[in-house]
Amino acid sequence: MADDERPDVPSVTRAHTSPESAARQARAWLEVPDGIQFDGEYEALRGWRALLETAGILVFELQLGEDAVRGFAGWDDRAPMIVMNQSRVQPPVRLFTIGHELGHLMLREATACLEPSGAQLFVDTRTERWCEEFAAALLMPAAEVRGLMRAEHIGPGDAGIDQVKLIAHRFGVSNRAAALRLIDLDFARDGLYGAVLGIFKPAVRTSGTPHNPPTHRMRVRQYGVGAVTNLLQSLPVSDALSVLRLTVDDVRKMADEVPGVPAL
Repeated sequence: MADDERPDVPSVTRAHTSPESAARQARAWLEVPDGIQFDGEYEALRGWRALLETAGILVFELQLGEDAVRGFAGWDDRAPMIVMNQSRVQPPVRLFTIGHELGHLMLREATACLEPSGAQLFVDTRTERWCEEFAAALLMPAAEVRGLMRAEHIGPGDAGIDQVKLIAHRFGVSNRAAALRLIDLDFARDGLYGAVLGIFKPAVRTSGTPHNPPTHRMRVRQYGVGAVTNLLQSLPVSDALSVLRLTVDDVRKMADEVPGVPAL
């Protein structure tokens, strides 16, 4: 990109900014509407990705392999980037990865985040923990969680599995993430997380045709509208099709569904 328009990603330091404060800055920058809701986990993932891409962050979903990194971030003042691993990874986990990696971008870091093992949601280093808390605050704002708990007449330490389901459904996050958020906000005791692990086994995304969208939709999901559009506009048609692994018919179908994609 030859222009001088650069994403104004907020810059914070872990030493001087709490995850909650950084999340409020991020939501204000992204212009996230108060009380935003999505119709299901896939819509939540698409909605948050669209918010980041509109703000100038490149977001990719790639097959990085099972048991690999959950995702990684790459800082650049023109093209900050987030990559999610979609290899057998369910949408709520990918959504949390988006929030986590945005935390790294706000810290101006480029990093790969390992898949946690055992009974943990996060890799236990200070920076990783900060980014996990940031992602939770970004996706599940404290004021909204408290409002839901008041409506449910839940006091400190009283939240259980029903409230975990409520939070997970409301914000499109995993049950593990919902449980940790309730614990962090003192609505649940530490034992709730272990109970969630015992009841809700991590969903595995199986392979097969029911999960494979048409090629033109897969490329938009993988690379984002901005990257696909720029390639089609900037390269000779044959080169763009080769890079994107698309046919002319694929691009025409994409142009019918996605505003801004040039029709061939």
